[in-house]
This record gives sequence, structure tokens and C-alpha cells, in this order.
Amino acid sequence: ITSKWFYHAIEKILREKKVITDDKEIFELLQHFIQKREENLTRESIKRETQKFAQLSRDGHEFESLLYRLYEKMGYVVQKIGKSGDQGGDLIINKNGERTLIQAKCYKDWSTGNGAIQQAVTAMKYYDCKKAMVVTTSFFTPQAIALAKANNTELIGKKGLQELLLKYLDESWV
Repeated sequence: ITSKWFYHAIEKILREKKVITDDKEIFELLQHFIQKREENLTRESIKRETQKFAQLSRDGHEFESLLYRLYEKMGYVVQKIGKSGDQGGDLIINKNGERTLIQAKCYKDWSTGNGAIQQAVTAMKYYDCKKAMVVTTSFFTPQAIALAKANNTELIGKKGLQELLLKYLDESWV
């Protein structure tokens, strides 16, 4: 199929249906659809470009927003609570009436330790949630893993987070 054939086939259909009446209209219509298609292709290529956790802002807001998008896409109702004096919680996710507190830790060069687990457990009680979770861009220390297990706190490290982002947002992160 050539572009010329395609153009004439579309033109014929649009003229028969009285969608267009002159050549200028068909040109503008095709130009519009081509532009939209190019925009979609550009968006798709940007979306698939590998992104870096290290380039997220130091204050944690961009990481919290990323997690907000992720859990929303996973079907949760998401509430952002992270700010100064947030009692150790950043997000509350709710699905089927079960509230879970998320403590987000966007670290570039160090591990996630006991402090993050302690903050999550405290905030879980403060915000009346049933579960607590810590999500990090790094890995957890053995002590943090033991403390989380003792407090029934779910841990999602860098590898697990990367898998979720790829699965639900179709985004690659390193």
C-alpha cells in the first residue's frame, strides 16, 4: 500500500460521507492525525527511556509522587501525607477497605536501616492503618529486615520496586 493510494482511499470515504468538501480540509485532517500519531510515538519512546532514581529530588517529593502514580495504577486509592511532621508516613494506600501506611526512602548511596521501619510502624498506628510498608530505592540492612519481620512490615527494595514500575507503569528505572 502506497501513501498516495492510502490518501486517495481516505479522501474518497470522507467525501462520500460528506465529512470534507475540499482538498484543504483533507490535508488539514490528515495533518492532524499524523501530528497526533507522532506525539504518541514520542510519548511512548520517552516513557520507555530508562530513568534514574538518583535524579529524583533530594527532598523525596518526586519519589513519593512516583509511588503515588504506581499504587494508583495498581488499583489503590492513594493519599499523600508526606511533609514535615508527617509522623514517619508518606502515603496511605487503601484497597478493599484495608489501609496501608507507606514510608518512602529514596536513597542513592546507602542502605535502608531500622529507622525507616520504626518510622513506618509508628506512623501506621498514628494514621490508624492495618499494615505498614517501607519502599526504598536501595536495599535493606539485615537488622531492618529482622525488625520488619517482627513488626509485620512489608519491605520493597530496589529490585522489587523496579519490577512493579515496569509491570504497572511500563517504566524502566535504575
